[in-house]
Amino acid sequence: MTENHLTQRNRKTEGKLALGREPWTESRIQAESGLLAESEAYALRAADKLVKAQVPRQDIQILAKLVEGLGHLGVVTTLDKAAGEVLIQTTEGCWPDLRRALEHMPVELRFLTEETCRQDMSKPEKSLRYRQPPKGD
Repeated sequence: MTENHLTQRNRKTEGKLALGREPWTESRIQAESGLLAESEAYALRAADKLVKAQVPRQDIQILAKLVEGLGHLGVVTTLDKAAGEVLIQTTEGCWPDLRRALEHMPVELRFLTEETCRQDMSKPEKSLRYRQPPKGD
């Protein structure tokens, strides 16, 4: 194909695209996608649960691997490495399962989120700190 032939073909294609577009179509699509993006953002905000916790500095990496490896129940982000502060992001639906898993992990964990602390304080049999299991001989 020659360059002239390609140019003519491109002009025909551009003409078809220009004829196929209606001004109202673009605005409708933009409006629908804007509504869709807005509803998705709301759904993400409503579904997320952020739990701030503190663990010994040396256990941050193992906590992240355990939480993220448990069927994607949550994601761990380090907030302050020196203090051992982490942020666990999960969903409302996954939080009960993740919480039970955290109670049985070999990591000393203390919740720092006010809402979570209040829930823990109302249950005297559960402390904020979880003991590490005894090490085998």
